[in-house]
Amino acid sequence: MTVSVTYQCTPSEPANIEVYVAQARGTQLVEGFGFLFSICSSFTQTSQILVQSRSGSPYHPGLAVATASDFDGGDFTGPVEVRLVR
Repeated sequence: MTVSVTYQCTPSEPANIEVYVAQARGTQLVEGFGFLFSICSSFTQTSQILVQSRSGSPYHPGLAVATASDFDGGDFTGPVEVRLVR
């Protein structure tokens, strides 16, 4: 699954972002991580981050919970409820 992340940070500094998505599927939890390694600019940036299920089961359309954080100990967003669509 691809997650759209919007961020702004200090120009020429690294943008090291981690996204975590979890979705309940019956008694199972489908969860996974995605990562972005980029360089910041002076503008707000939006990137697509691939989040792959690490549990072996795919994500399905419906509700899930997502968080995003800066590897360097900076900002943290979430958890937020999201709706997955095809």
